[in-house]
Amino acid sequence: TTSSLRRTSGTDVLVVRSVGPHWGVGGRASVTASTFSNQDLRVNIQPAVEYNIFPYAESSRRQLTFQYRIGSSRVRYDEETIFNVVEETLYEQMLTTSLSLQQPWGSSSLALTMSHFLDDIQKNRVTVFGTANIRIVRGLSLSFFGNIARVRDQVFLPRRGASDEEVLLR
Repeated sequence: TTSSLRRTSGTDVLVVRSVGPHWGVGGRASVTASTFSNQDLRVNIQPAVEYNIFPYAESSRRQLTFQYRIGSSRVRYDEETIFNVVEETLYEQMLTTSLSLQQPWGSSSLALTMSHFLDDIQKNRVTVFGTANIRIVRGLSLSFFGNIARVRDQVFLPRRGASDEEVLLR
């Protein structure tokens, strides 16, 4: 018998205010903790600028946005990482392109996110995420979602490695 306990908690806020028909400024802030990610505490702040191809007045129906964020995270790890640290400040930048549509037949969205740490561009991540909600009849819809990622930024991995049980249970 093998048991696994993972705890994750936190909050994440993204606020972007329009400063014209197509431009927005704002930022993202988060505070998280995760035993899965070896993070006792992570505090993240990222100012952001965003451009929407469609006017923000139409954002409840359609959006095609390009959002750039840059900022830092202060991280305290549960265990020493593969890079021999228990606490560090990470600086990263991120570009997200996102398409969202709300139509009578339902809704869909597709997002491409690329990020990397500023001190090492080789530590990066590319993610594509999509959803579709197709309205069958009023009150009933069919939902699809998918996610694919190329991950090369796992600086949080514990130095001790993972046991067979941890690998099998993620």
